[in-house]
Amino acid sequence: MYELRNHTKHYHNTSERNEHIMPWYHRKTNRLKDYDYSNIGAYFITICIQERHEILCKIVGTDDVITRDAGTSSPTIQLTEYGKIVDEYIHTIPKKYPHIRVDTYVIMPDHVHMVLTIVGEGSPLPQNNYGKNINNTHGTGNPSPTTTIGNIIGWFKYQTTKQINILWNTPGQHIWQRSYHDHIIRSEQDYHNICQYINENPMRWLQKHSHH
Repeated sequence: MYELRNHTKHYHNTSERNEHIMPWYHRKTNRLKDYDYSNIGAYFITICIQERHEILCKIVGTDDVITRDAGTSSPTIQLTEYGKIVDEYIHTIPKKYPHIRVDTYVIMPDHVHMVLTIVGEGSPLPQNNYGKNINNTHGTGNPSPTTTIGNIIGWFKYQTTKQINILWNTPGQHIWQRSYHDHIIRSEQDYHNICQYINENPMRWLQKHSHH
């Protein structure tokens, strides 16, 4: 991690640092008291790198990829070796937890956004219209019916931290912030807005940082 510090953007205030995190997130209240996070449903998850070091990828502009809006260019995400580890384990989530679907996700330089859907063991996977849907219909093992979003994120953070520290040869180094942000998606419109936000996040990052 520390070898990349010279390439890390330094933020002058908290609001600038958190601009790319959805505005309803408040670190002190990011868990609903008494809510059962093993309930079937969709969850918007954000996990941030410790001290917001920009180690996962670089976002660059390109004229080679065209978005849904004709004539507009979309940015390219160039994953680092650390970002590739994170990407690998995002794809592993539905293999480890066959009742979980990763509907869409984006790896940003210093954080990750995901929409995770708990569909229930043995339930058919609902359809969605977003391109980074990762389904697993033949996962091994039967997950506990009490598996929660917290269990899944804890496993994901543990595995990625372990592999990144092997790559760095830095055993015990913290990679992620201690907690994570979640938002329970309660409507189809909410789901659509969040997926759109995730898909457009690299463009917003590029637009902001191109002025610095």
